Amino acid sequence: MLGAVHAELWLGKNGLPRVMELQARLEEQRSRNEAARARNEQLVAEVRDLREGLEMVEEKAQKLTEIVELPRDVHPWYMGVQFHPEFKSTPWGGHPLFNSYIKAALDHQSRRQAG
Repeated sequence: MLGAVHAELWLGKNGLPRVMELQARLEEQRSRNEAARARNEQLVAEVRDLREGLEMVEEKAQKLTEIVELPRDVHPWYMGVQFHPEFKSTPWGGHPLFNSYIKAALDHQSRRQAG
């Protein structure tokens, strides 16, 4: 009789095979939850960056950011780029980014000297 009870517990409908199946399903779900949690954290960080003033100025077709600029009330001149404006510059004609940077630096210097 005790053998029949053990057999039912180990091999029956809700026995060891079912427990192992449920554990495998639980582990798969935990893995999916962890991936979703990581993706959510990334999205929260992107939203926080956008709320704090980072602006996506230009995007590549592959969704890669090319230019990031801070608003002037956060920084007088801040721009990060993924391309090479120096390739479009000459000693007689700078790229508009370089010209803008030099102008912002000169304006900043003038304000500091005046005030």
